[in-house]
Amino acid sequence: MSSSNIQFHEEKKAVITNILDAAVKTLDFDQKSYMEAKAKLMSIIEKPGYEKLGLAEVVSVTNKVISKVVEHSGYVIVDSSAGATDKVKSIVAEDTLDEKKAARNANTKDLKAKVVPSSVSRSSGVVNDKPRESSVKGKEKLLQLMRLLPPLISREDMERYSAQIKNARLAPATGASSPRTTGDFEKVLVAEVLETYTFEFDDQVKQHPKAFIESMEMTSGRTRKVDISDKLRKQLARVGSVGEFLSIKDLVDRHVKDFTNPKSGKGKGSGLFFWKKK
Repeated sequence: MSSSNIQFHEEKKAVITNILDAAVKTLDFDQKSYMEAKAKLMSIIEKPGYEKLGLAEVVSVTNKVISKVVEHSGYVIVDSSAGATDKVKSIVAEDTLDEKKAARNANTKDLKAKVVPSSVSRSSGVVNDKPRESSVKGKEKLLQLMRLLPPLISREDMERYSAQIKNARLAPATGASSPRTTGDFEKVLVAEVLETYTFEFDDQVKQHPKAFIESMEMTSGRTRKVDISDKLRKQLARVGSVGEFLSIKDLVDRHVKDFTNPKSGKGKGSGLFFWKKK
């Protein structure tokens, strides 16, 4: 569906991003969960039949997704039923069903892989060295994201890592002392850019200390100030992929920009969130 057919498309995207950003800064919402939730929510507002979802309904659906991590984060959902129209309930029900189907399919795929390795011919037993299409696409996606890393990493180093990744096997990190898979090389690359970016992050905290002080509303009705810089540092330390690193970096950049440009109207997202600290 063309985004031009979606009512208030940019406003809906901004609301989703704003709420998810707040979840990272206040809840234990890691970047992997952030990226998965964002992709899910963006697909919902672009799904045929949902182009007329109102902003209040988008807020409600987003908070429903966020509520899945609230229980173990020391927060509670307050008035979580607000805005829960029949359409919202239908979307949440569909999402839950999709998650169950995906889990079943993943289990079935793993079982088949254990019984018959996909890289081996059933009839001849000959290993097929032809790269899978998914493998090629996986590398292309990683290489595309890497282009966004300079100047945190030099162009020369990026080209070197790119060449190594092109020749490596597409697979998760093995933990081997010498990188063998794309996951191994990505882990080394992320560690290198984190070493550089950590200094940049600390510098932003020093320059704009007030930007990292959030007002936290308690269930008792009181409000207390919380320094979120430590939480963001922990988020940085936990990133395991180039995509996750770029996600948290973009979040920090948006956060500082909104603080230094209060006229942008993005502020703290008052009224969008249904969670409070216990």
